[in-house]
Order: sequence, then structure tokens, then C-alpha cells
Amino acid sequence: MMNDQELDYNGLPPLGCEASPEPTELEHKIGWLCDCLARVAAGAEQAFNLSEALCSLQTETSRRHARISPTQRDRLLRSLAMAHTSILRLFDASREWPTAAEAVDAVAGLICWWAETDEARDTRHKHLFADFQAYARWLRNTCHNLCLLEDIVRRAGQRRADVIADIIRRTAA
Repeated sequence: MMNDQELDYNGLPPLGCEASPEPTELEHKIGWLCDCLARVAAGAEQAFNLSEALCSLQTETSRRHARISPTQRDRLLRSLAMAHTSILRLFDASREWPTAAEAVDAVAGLICWWAETDEARDTRHKHLFADFQAYARWLRNTCHNLCLLEDIVRRAGQRRADVIADIIRRTAA
């Protein structure tokens, strides 16, 4: 049953209230990156989700004039911090952890870079951004390689299952 107020609703916000602005493409991108990192933290296809997030982050941060707000930066940094342990668990502790830890720090640096003004960026050494990108690329490539290995193992399992099914089929005939 509808009351009089519901019948008079014209689709506009009540007087004195403003409609929420539509999220921008950049806000959608931030949300998507945070979602990818949340999946990494939750253990869901970690290598794939991290590789996808890093590819997007590297693309976005390569645009010289693109900027995120401090709130967006902090949201991304929180998401990265939540995924940090899960990211390190992808790697061999004795060999790759030091580089992986530096790479995660560099990803945090890229996120901070993304929020900085040109003036702030210009105060940094000219190699810093390149180093951030290189570490992020190392991490992304390593995650991609892990995905390739997972695919190889999955296909090998499928081949074994196919051979076993064929043997069972032949012995039953």
C-alpha cells in the first residue's frame, strides 16, 4: 500500500538534498583496482588478479596528467596493505621474498606518485618513477609466469584424466 508521499514522488531528491554525482571513469578504475587487491587478499586467483591490477596501475600511472585524490590514494594503499601478506606468499621465501617485498613497496610508491602534483613529482629523482615501474613490472611478470604454470599443471591434469578415462573405456568394452 502506498502512502501519499510515495504517490507524489517525482524521481528527484527531496528539497535541500543533492543527488550523488555519477562516479567518474577514474573512480570506477580505483574501485576495480581495490576489488582486484581484495581478491588477492582473500586468496582468489591471486597471481591473475595481481597481474591484472598491476597492468592497469602501470597504464594509469604512465599518464603524466592523470591524478587521483588523497582519499583514492589512501583507499588503494589500504587495499595493497591488506593484500601484502598474500602477495608475499606467492613467492619462495628464501629467494624471491626480498625482491617481492621491494616490488610491493614500489607499487605503493606508484600509487603515491599517481596522487602527486607535477611540482611534487619534479622534486624527486628522475629515476624513481622508472624504478617503481620496473619493480611493478617484475611483480606483474612473475605473477603472469605463475598463471602460465598453473595453466600448464591444469592441462596436464586434464590429459591424465583423459588417458585414465580412455583406459577405463577400453577395459569396459
